[in-house]
Amino acid sequence: LGRSPFEVVYGRQPPTVIRFLSNETKVAAVALELSERDEALKQLKLHLLRAQEHMKKYADSKRRDVKFEVQGDLPQELEIDAAEDIYPDKVLGTRVTVKAGVSVPQSLIQWKNKSLEDVTWEDDDFLKGQFPQFSLE
Repeated sequence: LGRSPFEVVYGRQPPTVIRFLSNETKVAAVALELSERDEALKQLKLHLLRAQEHMKKYADSKRRDVKFEVQGDLPQELEIDAAEDIYPDKVLGTRVTVKAGVSVPQSLIQWKNKSLEDVTWEDDDFLKGQFPQFSLE
């Protein structure tokens, strides 16, 4: 909901709790009440931090590495036939084009197991991302 639990229940922001400063009030009973309130808030924060640390330690103690082996072969539809594997073979040329006002270096690629009629211009960034082992030099 993007709201605090207080907002969900009461439909408004929670009241802000202002820290009590000594000599802020001349009524002794009010001063005592405010100082006790501040001490209670301090203790609550301390207990909350300890509880969070305890929960983290507990969760960490239960955490473990699990190794498992994947059984079976790939379905035949997902296996790649070496003759159909598309991978760049050679760089036949280079150029720089402009796309949306930005210079983009491109390479003319001859693809493995394809004829010279199937060469294509590809962005160098695309080639580096898709085929990191392929050298554009």
